[in-house]
Amino acid sequence: MQKLFWHIERGFGDTVELGKRHVRVVSGYCFHITEAISSLSILIDDTESIVDWIHETRDDVFHAHMGIDDSGYSRLSGFWGTVELGPWLIGKAVAVKLRVILENGQLHDLDIGKTQFVGLNSPEHDDKPAFLDNIAQKVDVAICMAAYKPDIDAFRRQVKSIMDQSHANWVCIINDDASPAEHYKQMVEICAEDKRFYLFQNRENTGFYRNFEQCLKRVPDGIEYIALSDQDDRWDKDKLELLRASIGDSALVYSDMRIVDEKGEVISDSYWQGRKNNYKDLDVLLIANTVTGAASMFKRSLLSKILPFPDRIGDLFHDHWIACVALLSGGLSYINKPLYDYIQYDRNVIGHCDFGHRSLVKKFASIFKWIGIVGRAIGKRFTGASASGKFKKDLLMLRDRLLAIYNYEYRRIQLTSMLLQRRCMPTARQHVKALKLFDGRPMSAMRLLMTHFSIWGRRHTTNDAEIRLLVSCIMYYVNKFVMRVLRAPLQRRVLARKQMNAQNNIKRVQFLENKIAPLTLNITREEPERVNIIVPEVRFDALFGGYIGKFNLAKRLYEVGCRVRMIIVDKCDYDPDRWRVEIQQLAGLQGLFAQVEFVYCHDRSVPINVNRRDIMVATTWWTAYIAYRAVSEMETTRFLYLIQEFEPFTFPMGSYYALAEQSYALPHNALFSTKLLDEYFQQNQYGVYSPNGRASKMRSLYFNNAILTFSVDQEKISNRDIQRLIFYARSDDHAARNMFEIGLLALKQCIEEGVFNNNQWEFWAMGTAYGDMPIAEGHHIKMIGKLALDTYQSLLPSFDLGLSLMYTPHPSLVPIEMAAAGLVVVSSECLNKNEASLQQISNNILAGQPTVVGIKEAIKRAVARVPDYEYRVASSVVDWPTDWNETFSDDLLGELLGWYKTSKTQT
Repeated sequence: MQKLFWHIERGFGDTVELGKRHVRVVSGYCFHITEAISSLSILIDDTESIVDWIHETRDDVFHAHMGIDDSGYSRLSGFWGTVELGPWLIGKAVAVKLRVILENGQLHDLDIGKTQFVGLNSPEHDDKPAFLDNIAQKVDVAICMAAYKPDIDAFRRQVKSIMDQSHANWVCIINDDASPAEHYKQMVEICAEDKRFYLFQNRENTGFYRNFEQCLKRVPDGIEYIALSDQDDRWDKDKLELLRASIGDSALVYSDMRIVDEKGEVISDSYWQGRKNNYKDLDVLLIANTVTGAASMFKRSLLSKILPFPDRIGDLFHDHWIACVALLSGGLSYINKPLYDYIQYDRNVIGHCDFGHRSLVKKFASIFKWIGIVGRAIGKRFTGASASGKFKKDLLMLRDRLLAIYNYEYRRIQLTSMLLQRRCMPTARQHVKALKLFDGRPMSAMRLLMTHFSIWGRRHTTNDAEIRLLVSCIMYYVNKFVMRVLRAPLQRRVLARKQMNAQNNIKRVQFLENKIAPLTLNITREEPERVNIIVPEVRFDALFGGYIGKFNLAKRLYEVGCRVRMIIVDKCDYDPDRWRVEIQQLAGLQGLFAQVEFVYCHDRSVPINVNRRDIMVATTWWTAYIAYRAVSEMETTRFLYLIQEFEPFTFPMGSYYALAEQSYALPHNALFSTKLLDEYFQQNQYGVYSPNGRASKMRSLYFNNAILTFSVDQEKISNRDIQRLIFYARSDDHAARNMFEIGLLALKQCIEEGVFNNNQWEFWAMGTAYGDMPIAEGHHIKMIGKLALDTYQSLLPSFDLGLSLMYTPHPSLVPIEMAAAGLVVVSSECLNKNEASLQQISNNILAGQPTVVGIKEAIKRAVARVPDYEYRVASSVVDWPTDWNETFSDDLLGELLGWYKTSKTQT
């Protein structure tokens, strides 16, 4: 099995361009699942470069490999390093390797790939026309403009301002970054007006940073000065002339600028409003750039040090890099006069920003603000006022933010400093000191702190960026130390969670396995024949219509002469003595325990005596599998399936859905609860109606569960001062088909839209939800939970409008009982169940599409019908049985038992 995992996220690629000296960043992750890593290095042409920063925190890598990494080393798998490259590699195609040395001494050399090193002006990468070099004899300034999808009017204005320059000895090289064809065509037409413009286009978009680099590569030999240009500014006529005249011995000169908006209105006459312009101190320039590319001109001799640009980390900008090189290669000059209009767009890559010198009072105020925030958070944590887990999340968020600053800001300046040292080789003490600020070592934080006081004392303006950088540096090393110390204990917790997760998964599988496990049968001819009704559990505190139907089927089978036994297969509090008392409270079921035998078979290993000719009745999908296994050992070839719902609809797509659906493919005879459910199975060819069901209607029957009876008094319902709505609200997961959320949303919108005269309506809910709940502004719905049957029966007629949804083909008994109690009822359509089929039961029932809008529209119609009291009373006479003898008639039971061709008699 693979034990060493690694990935290079920033490296070399197929081709690398080299100038004098270059530094390339290599970063990624590497870890071994059993051993710690001692060192990493990069091998290029047998030259080894040590990766200095390893064991960095990588939560993303840890979470991606948590399943195979029991050691937790992936948590500290990040690395970041630099490799020095030089002209000695030009022309070579070299294999690059990552060398990994583990703490046990094992060495692994991993192939990163092969890289071709080329020079900046190598023929295979030079598409600069030869005639550009010839023009250097006539001009002394090359203007380099990087463009991408410019606003054409702004581009035309900028090109015109360059054409009008008083210094005319220039050439303008425009490098387009793969703009759309229409844009490029218009740019070509504009540039064609002056032969001094040369327009090129990249094959693919590279971004403004690399686009400027490409543009600089096209500067012809012999040119003395280079000026940078944006695509949409406007230059003063004397911009080039004044820059060229002022550069003197400096390597670069730049000017002030006006800030204008898109309409040309002047926002500021100077770039320097609050911020101080510093172009002499390298430490300040490294931390906060002051040189804008479009304002500058530099000597072409700098190109050998500028190109190639450093790897782009974070927000590294071309003008910042060029300014730093220039400062170390002859210095900078400044013209205290705006020489062009800088257009400030909202969409600028980077726009004009300004910040002033912060006084000591403001610094302390900021510090105390942060101390206060952290202090309050810690206080809340220890007093228990903080939300569970929030303090930890806040700390991790702060850590991640500071590490991001370190990775993208600090390391950007770190790489810049390293490359400046190698290309410019500074000797001045202040420059060497400035470049050491970002050496990536712990002392860097102390140096940055001292630099902060120095900068503040000199009254320079960096917006305290050095404080942000030093705090990020501290966080980097603190986090690295803490995570190394905590790796083992954190991993122990992870392993414990993984083990717990494994145990939970085992339990999930075992739960399902036990749920459908077969009964242990002791089959004998001496045992009396029975009808065995297999039920999951018996809970009289959660008795709904389905269980009442099962009990009444057992009672009626007994009454027509069958010996009946109920086999309980799910784990429950088996207490027949208590059940015997509680069942006496259910109308029509008194004496059930004297008529029907109950046996508890949660432990499937306990044998149960059966006759070879017994009938097995399944009442749920999982009891169907139990019944099927039982009849496979007996003479009876088909079990009886009491189908009271299309049960796959009660689960999300997955194991349970699939098993529930496939239970209908087991050989059975079907007894459907309601004609609508029967019709759904017929239309979709499920179960006995499938092509393999063969007998279809010869092996299926349906019944309608008996409902409660209600006394509806027209005079009472017409004289109410307050009208009331009752919502059948079941918010528990297994009752998702009752669409709790859609019902409440539709009701909320009706209230907000004034459908109800809200001063004359009360809103109630029964089911499994409890407690008053705000439903709309100023209105609550009173949730009274599950009601005892007698309370439910007496309370229901006191309501005027019922809302009872069911997203299955089964009509549900609640809306029918609501209609029988004289309520106007809103239910939901589903598949073959529609308003027409429901109104065959009662005209008090309305149905809407199962959407918020659909149910809302049905509620509106129902509210309008509520005052028609005579119609409500007439429609309370529903076409539905109210007696279980009618539901399970002698004829129905006779036909059902006839399937098994035997006479069931009591003994």
